[in-house]
Amino acid sequence: MSECTNKYFCHTCDEQEFEDTESMMKHLKEVHGLDGMKFNRRMTFHLDARDYFLSQYEWDAPGVKFSSSHRCERAEDDMMRHV
Repeated sequence: MSECTNKYFCHTCDEQEFEDTESMMKHLKEVHGLDGMKFNRRMTFHLDARDYFLSQYEWDAPGVKFSSSHRCERAEDDMMRHV
């Protein structure tokens, strides 16, 4: 199983950074009043490397600009390590 690191950034609040989804959702609710909404995301970057993969997204939310970055280390038996 691969290990992943997720980061979220609220660009509306001076690039404030969050380490997990729960913290970002709490921020959106408490600071921006966005609760129980579903957001659309758009992939802005993806990199498949031998030992990891990295994806970045921009999210659409009413009046708020935020993004996320997701990096996952590949498992030892991942076929991408041998391509």
